[in-house]
Amino acid sequence: MSTSRGSIWWSRRRRVGGLMSLAAALALATAYGLFGARGSVATAQNAGPLQGLGSITGTVTAPSAFKAARVYLRNTDKNIMYMVYTSAGAFRAVAMLPGNYELTVKGRGLESAAQKLVVKAGVNPAVKVGMQAADNPDKYPTWVDPS
Repeated sequence: MSTSRGSIWWSRRRRVGGLMSLAAALALATAYGLFGARGSVATAQNAGPLQGLGSITGTVTAPSAFKAARVYLRNTDKNIMYMVYTSAGAFRAVAMLPGNYELTVKGRGLESAAQKLVVKAGVNPAVKVGMQAADNPDKYPTWVDPS
């Protein structure tokens, strides 16, 4: 059996055309899901919390000014680590599995003691964390030039 170059070209064209049709169908389905049958845009602001997951908010203080400290939330039951940054000393972690957590905060030359907390489904009480000076000021470096 020999195939001509024309039939190979046609076979490739059909394969590419099928993939393009699939991509177009996925794009249409996504657009329909975003805009819905009535044409209104669905946003994360309108959506409620994810069923069965929790969220944590909190504030971080320190004896010296800091920018974008890292908040680590380690699920001790499932050994999963969540990490978020602070913004003006506040943080929010969403879509967290319920369970027991250990919270620590680290910034350039600053660190907090480990704090245990329990995350339940839904919105949880706000957490307050205080950082103190780390033993080594370069212990938690950042990409930001210290000068």
